Amino acid sequence: MFKLLPFTFAASLLMVQDANSHEGHSEKGHYVEISTDKLKTVIENEKSLLLIDARPSRYDDGFRIPGTLSLSFDASEEEIQEKLPHKNSLIVLYCGTKKCPTSRFLADRLVMMGYDNVYRYSGGLEEWRKAKLPLVSSNEN
Repeated sequence: MFKLLPFTFAASLLMVQDANSHEGHSEKGHYVEISTDKLKTVIENEKSLLLIDARPSRYDDGFRIPGTLSLSFDASEEEIQEKLPHKNSLIVLYCGTKKCPTSRFLADRLVMMGYDNVYRYSGGLEEWRKAKLPLVSSNEN
């Protein structure tokens, strides 16, 4: 019995690692994290993309990735449903930095509300800037 414990533990870790894959397809009940390169490709190729800045206004520095909507992580369900009426829409969320939790909070909320095509760009504006990719003023969006 005790000889099986290490094997069972290792198998459990592999299942968790696979379930938390950072690149790939969004699955019902989960969101997927994507890289800067993947987001750039999605923006170039997906016309129906909903790109969402999850920062609340007090943390908004006035810049966005082009084509972004602002939807704070603490928005009401009514506001979320108004801005994101179709639960199968391709949605990519981001915030300011890798340490910023707001895009993760909003991704979790969207998944709990039944949205099933949710992605999170965890690098945020910080990584986008480092990659020298375009930004626009929030007044231009």
